[in-house]
Amino acid sequence: MKPSELIKRQLTKGILPHAYLFSGTDEEAKTGAIEYIFSELLNVEPAKFSLHPDFYQIESDPITIDDIRALKMKASVGPLLGKKCVFYIKKIENLSWQASPALLKLLEEPGPNSFILASTENANSVLPTLKSRFAHLKFTGQTSSKKIERPAIPKKAPEGDSAVQFLMEALNYARSLAKKEPTRENVSRFSGLLKAASALQDPAVNKRLLAEYAIMLL
Repeated sequence: MKPSELIKRQLTKGILPHAYLFSGTDEEAKTGAIEYIFSELLNVEPAKFSLHPDFYQIESDPITIDDIRALKMKASVGPLLGKKCVFYIKKIENLSWQASPALLKLLEEPGPNSFILASTENANSVLPTLKSRFAHLKFTGQTSSKKIERPAIPKKAPEGDSAVQFLMEALNYARSLAKKEPTRENVSRFSGLLKAASALQDPAVNKRLLAEYAIMLL
């Protein structure tokens, strides 16, 4: 059964899971399924999702613990117009390690009036403990053949803003590589760089040491 057919059947019978993970590289099919679910739950067309008081989307990079706390607060209030609050976590692989426990708790103790949908190209980039709390649908498409360029590695670790820029370039490279080739090594590299990027939220962190760590991972 195609993912779209399964979703329609679940909505018709009222057996839609409280949390869904959509993965895969078929962005057209994935976006179509997402818009269909949200349209049915919110009773509005896709162009008006962002205006609906029961809709909340997270697409920051990284996704921080404050993002998840805001989601949990909205879930605790409940829907204002419809029957459910609808939450969309776009590119869940951007979830910071600090935010993971908060999201896990929300998934383990879902409210009766909440629906959470998370999306990613590569399900292997999602922590197994989180992935196991979602119903999972795969949308398979063509994998890009575009070569992924590794950032130039400096002879000396940069400092200040240059260190931040290098770290983000390394993170983007690792993310792209883990999506294209989700080996244990690539996923581990991406996870390490994501933790390093999350540490930038601390104003007292030594940026040069984070850059050195990124160089070591690359």
